[in-house]
Amino acid sequence: MRPVNLRHLEHFCAVVETGSTVGAAQKLNLSQPAISRSISLLQAEVGFTLFERWSGGLSPTADGQMLYQEARALFDQSLKLSKVIGRISRSEYGQLRIAAFPALAATCMPGIIAAYIEDKPTLKVSLHGSGWRQIITGLETGRLDLAIMLRPLENAMVHCEPLCSYPAVCAIPKGHDLSRKDTVTLDDLSGQNVVHLDPDDGSRDHLDELLTSRKVETQASVVASLSTSICQFVAAGAGIAVLDGFVARAFDHAVEIRPFEIRPFEEALNYECWIAWPKVPERSSATTAFADHLIKVLPEQLAGDV
Repeated sequence: MRPVNLRHLEHFCAVVETGSTVGAAQKLNLSQPAISRSISLLQAEVGFTLFERWSGGLSPTADGQMLYQEARALFDQSLKLSKVIGRISRSEYGQLRIAAFPALAATCMPGIIAAYIEDKPTLKVSLHGSGWRQIITGLETGRLDLAIMLRPLENAMVHCEPLCSYPAVCAIPKGHDLSRKDTVTLDDLSGQNVVHLDPDDGSRDHLDELLTSRKVETQASVVASLSTSICQFVAAGAGIAVLDGFVARAFDHAVEIRPFEIRPFEEALNYECWIAWPKVPERSSATTAFADHLIKVLPEQLAGDV
């Protein structure tokens, strides 16, 4: 049997819902003869009687009623599909799986994502605070759609491009000698107890390279995997630390009075931030739209004053 003509099926549903060919014609802005002809053709296609005539109009037969229920479900599904297509075209549909280095995932990213999806209720987003190796694996396997990283990545399976740079600051315990200075230098770190991030954190590499190039030797007192833990260690007097400026700002929001001092570096100490996604023939429209949004808003948030 050939597929049923959907136009005839639409006219059939209109007759069921209005109770007459005249009512269906008015509903669909067609002529009554056109509706009657369509019903006759559909009846010939399906091979059974669709309507019984009553004094009040047309009523579907038992077979006609079953056909109507299936046809109505088909058109309802088609309407739902049309809405989904519209949301996809507006980058408001689907799922976004995003990863960022832990400090960023715990501070700026939740607010950026929340504001972005406020008017996109059908876009589902997951955010992962991940280390370097976990991010690479997620991008290579396609389990991540987008990632923000602290190192450039040369990988045949991943596209990576620079996003922005942002400043580092020095976190100093209250009463420490360095707290009396308006700015600090890398040389000031010489011989100091320094609370370091875990080596898997990309920012640690950059700092280590700078200290080595300047022949600055520090005392590694504590290593922690989270920037918020670093802040607490500094507040407790365990040592000084080199922090992302945006982490220090976020810490201020979590406490009434910052329990340590923050000083900028005399010579700008900046970290590089990179955006990456799997190399696929074409990214989803949702991934592309969010990446464009992130490129616009993230640099300003990362570069703000402490």
